[in-house]
Amino acid sequence: SKAFLEDISHVEVLLRNFIDVRLSADTGIRRWWESPSYRLGGFPRNVARAEKRLRRARLDATPDQIVASLSLDNWRFLLTPRLEAT
Repeated sequence: SKAFLEDISHVEVLLRNFIDVRLSADTGIRRWWESPSYRLGGFPRNVARAEKRLRRARLDATPDQIVASLSLDNWRFLLTPRLEAT
């Protein structure tokens, strides 16, 4: 069971990083979540919370740190039918 959870964790990181790279390329900006096209659901609020947590921990809120600090649950806002037309 521990090995299975580790595998899920690896898949989560791969998926999160793939989405990040793809959306950065699509928007042409590193902080793609600032694009109006991707300000969906609770995602902007969750990004703001991640930035706040990073600052509180005295870490730089770089795009990579922000992406890494968001759980897989946050990414569901980007995997909606609304984005299929974009």
